Amino acid sequence: MGTRSTTKIYRKFKGYEELVLSLYKQYDGFVENWGKDIKDFFKNGKVCNGIPFDDSDTLYFNGVGDFALLLVKEFKTESGDLYATDSEDIQEYNYKIVFDEDSNKVIFSVEENANYYEEFEMIEEVD
Repeated sequence: MGTRSTTKIYRKFKGYEELVLSLYKQYDGFVENWGKDIKDFFKNGKVCNGIPFDDSDTLYFNGVGDFALLLVKEFKTESGDLYATDSEDIQEYNYKIVFDEDSNKVIFSVEENANYYEEFEMIEEVD
């Protein structure tokens, strides 16, 4: 039996949170598995407003929508395990990623027996 989780990605602007993507993961939803995978993926890239045309191998997230689709692309490699779901889905572990444009931060949290919360700086200005 798998350790199920949800991951919900939001855009927050002017105090209002808008759901961009909701995912259901059937296996390995623990913080030390799926939570670590999400954080590592985020930390390996840079959030920007406009993609620079350079020769680097830098992974850029051009806003929350770009991040959401690149996350799916990274982890959805075959049938099963990772699915699109709805906003009402709740599982053992429930990850929430908020791209807060008001505070220029990305807020990463998970609800389970012990809540986890972490903030990251969001926008790197790009020419």
